[in-house]
Amino acid sequence: MNRGKRAKRARPGLGSTVGTLVFALAVGLLAGGPPGVEIVKAQSLPDIPMLARQGEFQKAITPVLGTVPAEAFYNYSLADYQARTPIGVEIPRVSLLFFYQDITTGKLALIVIHNAPDAGPGGRVRMRIEGLPPSATLTLKDDPNDEYRFDPPKGEFSWRWASKHTDGLVINDLEGSFTLTVTLEQTVGIQQWKLLTINDPAIGVERVPLPRLGDPLVLVVGEREEAPPPSPPPAAGEVRAAFVVSPDPVRIGVPALFDARPSRVFPGEIVRYEWDFDGDGTVDLVTPDPTATYVYEVPGTFPVTLRVVDDAGRTDSVTRPLTVIADRATVRRTISTPEARPGDVFRVTVEIRLEASSNGLGLEERLPLGWTIEPVRLDGAIFKPLPGRGQWLFPTRLKRGTTKTIVYDVRVPAASEISGPLPRRFRIEGDLTSVSPEYRLAVQGETEIAVVTCLSLVVAVAHWDPETGRVDLRGDEQITREELNRALRAWRLDRALPGTCDARLDAETLPEVLARALLGVPADEPLPPPIVDPRLVPFSITRSIATPLPQRRLFPTAERGDTFQVRLTLVALQDLPGVYIQERLPEGWTARPVTPVSPGVLFKPATKEWVVAKLLRAGETFVLTYEVALPDRAAESPGRYALTGTAESGSMAFLYEISGDRSVEVLTCLPVLWAVAYLNPETGRIDLSLDNRISREQANFAFRLWLEDEEVPGTCGEKLSVRVLQQAISHMVTGTPVEAPDSGGS
Repeated sequence: MNRGKRAKRARPGLGSTVGTLVFALAVGLLAGGPPGVEIVKAQSLPDIPMLARQGEFQKAITPVLGTVPAEAFYNYSLADYQARTPIGVEIPRVSLLFFYQDITTGKLALIVIHNAPDAGPGGRVRMRIEGLPPSATLTLKDDPNDEYRFDPPKGEFSWRWASKHTDGLVINDLEGSFTLTVTLEQTVGIQQWKLLTINDPAIGVERVPLPRLGDPLVLVVGEREEAPPPSPPPAAGEVRAAFVVSPDPVRIGVPALFDARPSRVFPGEIVRYEWDFDGDGTVDLVTPDPTATYVYEVPGTFPVTLRVVDDAGRTDSVTRPLTVIADRATVRRTISTPEARPGDVFRVTVEIRLEASSNGLGLEERLPLGWTIEPVRLDGAIFKPLPGRGQWLFPTRLKRGTTKTIVYDVRVPAASEISGPLPRRFRIEGDLTSVSPEYRLAVQGETEIAVVTCLSLVVAVAHWDPETGRVDLRGDEQITREELNRALRAWRLDRALPGTCDARLDAETLPEVLARALLGVPADEPLPPPIVDPRLVPFSITRSIATPLPQRRLFPTAERGDTFQVRLTLVALQDLPGVYIQERLPEGWTARPVTPVSPGVLFKPATKEWVVAKLLRAGETFVLTYEVALPDRAAESPGRYALTGTAESGSMAFLYEISGDRSVEVLTCLPVLWAVAYLNPETGRIDLSLDNRISREQANFAFRLWLEDEEVPGTCGEKLSVRVLQQAISHMVTGTPVEAPDSGGS
């Protein structure tokens, strides 16, 4: 597993401030492999506003900056048909999209990379890009044999790649202001869509997951998003707080959107928004974003206060009364899975609560044509199936405070009955109606489900039925301990998960599964925001190496000289939802855990990966120990060998490099004094099970070797000198260990 090409995680040390620090690529290295990277000062870089939107999601993004053309950054190799970017941004099973700007020419390019070199399954993707400026040129195709239809303002591309390969393109010469709409129409072998951006020197390369794989992505370049109408411009040095609220009116149980973009400051910018939504004088939310949502659970009038802070520390506050009304009923839908395959069955639950008595209460749910409903729980209602919908009618008067729960299963039609390519999103909509009093309310809650060819790994784990071994989408979306244990066994045995088209848990997906299981976050809800600043890492891991010889040295030809122990000490600095660790050893070196291994801890020998599948509390220390064995040929290759490793958690957005001991040295010949300290007088051979103190028997044996002018075992033919013999006697008399190689000659 190539951890150098990881994703979703920004690496410490690769940060860049727009207009100040950029990635400079050593062009001279391009011919021989991936370019080198260094950080240099940029003289002057334009501020190009860029915004990415997908549905309700939006994020300001920044291009990757470099000193070579975008095509050189892509680093397409004709030898193996791979993208090998110098900073290793490629991600297995992920379609990555980002802007790149060559600071030497000012050219702006769009780069798309599917999958990663030497990792991930084969796959195919169709992509449509609309809104390309007339200046756009298609300057790199990976691979040229795929289908490319490029005719600005439109472009249509179809890729197909083999296992452990990449595909993608570079569209260069993007000029002026433009808005791109990018749509993935067919995704086999791809499980997620991510943006790459550089926003902060502490974050570095940030990989931003998009909420949905099948929905269009809108990229606005060189144009600012329209905000609510601004108030009159503030005077110099003035900060002005303002906000608007939608929908109007606000209802209990329905998210209200608070938009502070009308706030103004001159000069400078607003860096913090502080909201008190319920008027109790306590700040409910502090955020750098101008928009926020809040759900009111009770009706009433609430004084909402917004306080803004600009980059100079100036502040302003505004308070507005907000009226929240109660509907005569609340109705909310939950769907048991965010995605399903053709032919799958999933479950829908509709919760109804009456705030006023009702006669003639009815529920109608509307589904796509061809989808069928099977009622599971009626709760006193009468059900009537209709094409593309279902109706439930309560035949009695229902009192205020009554709650009703309607449950039904939905079967997705076969793939041949679904028009258009997959993945594709479908909606379930419905209304709650009453005759007396008369009203109609739209069903709130979850409305969308994606129909996919292959389930994502998180969804598969959350719905993996332990009794049948199959995926059952009718269950809830929590990952139970039993489901997690089953998934970890599959990971350890490198087995595919059912329903995922032969996908396996790996370094990209396992931390998320751990975090969801240990924190109790369902498969369809976002995890808590990850830590993106490496300076705030929530844990530390230190490696200590214990070899038979001092100073982390090995002598593989001796008894017990070809094994050593590694100890990883993990300290949780805050509550930690599991940890994934990968150790990288030299080729051919094997590892096994030192028993006993704690419950909830798994080790994968083939890849030297650890999983700590338990919630570690702040201040808790956890130790992992494993034994390393050298291959038989190790004695033929003396030298120093590196041991490195990384760790991550679902609470982080970057990889943590394990600190502490990082290497061992393999010796072919022992220094003479060391050989005496480990010489077994009975066998005449080197035995590293002995300690490094010289006994009287060893000293006597050394005297005999000196008198008879014989070679000292294990030294490659060296003989004892008077000086070394004197040192051996000194160690014997004082009982001091032999700590360092003999520096006084042999």
